Amino acid sequence: MNKWKIIALGALFLWVATIALGAFLVTREVTTLDADGRAVINFNEGEVDFTLEEMRGLLETVHDIVLALDDDDMAGVVAAVEGKSVADAMANTPKSILAKIPLEFRTLGMSMHGGFEEIGAAAAGEGANTAQIVTLLGDQIGRCVACHASYKLP
Repeated sequence: MNKWKIIALGALFLWVATIALGAFLVTREVTTLDADGRAVINFNEGEVDFTLEEMRGLLETVHDIVLALDDDDMAGVVAAVEGKSVADAMANTPKSILAKIPLEFRTLGMSMHGGFEEIGAAAAGEGANTAQIVTLLGDQIGRCVACHASYKLP
């Protein structure tokens, strides 16, 4: 074998190993099962604090949406969801948390942020109405219920 074939095969091996390690880190589940049947996500104290702060922020967003809907204020709904997009969540979530959360938890979290994007787009659209936003908000709260029924923090 010539020198370049050996280098190419070595590079290919390193690339495949890197992809495999990345896939393992993204899809592994770092949880234990609690007596109540929910998965406990094994976060350290700082990660728990960040996650609880994030959840409070999502709940505050729901509160702000409800208040805006009560005033029939679609611009207020749009303002309430600002900063809650999937891109915002990915940019602001510590990498240590992204590495630890189970895939299903991550999927629920991203769908939560995607749901706020959907609410914002619906509220900004022509003909937006309270009933439509309430339906979407109900879907959001359903995601909260599903997550809290399946997971808990230490």
